[in-house]
Amino acid sequence: MRMYMQRLQLEPIRGRLGFFSQSVIAFAPAFLIGYLIMIAVWPWSTLAPFNALRGLVGFREFQEQIGTLLNGHVYGMNDVPRWYVPIYLLIKLPLLILAGAGAAFLFIL
Repeated sequence: MRMYMQRLQLEPIRGRLGFFSQSVIAFAPAFLIGYLIMIAVWPWSTLAPFNALRGLVGFREFQEQIGTLLNGHVYGMNDVPRWYVPIYLLIKLPLLILAGAGAAFLFIL
């Protein structure tokens, strides 16, 4: 009976570890492709092992007051309204991309 209880307690852990290992294996190609893209567009990040993390910390502390013009008003970079990003995407994205996103959204519903 004791052996059976120990086996029952280990099975969920084995299942979780199996799922975790399968997830890591499945995620590895995406991580590698993303890392190669990062090297191509941001070579400084690969000069030292932890430069990418140093860069993320540095970006977090980046404080620059930049004005953003939206609908005739100038907003600070940290004070834009919630509808800024959707409006910006509607203005900047090509119509074909917007039509594809709309069709995908309708297909999901």
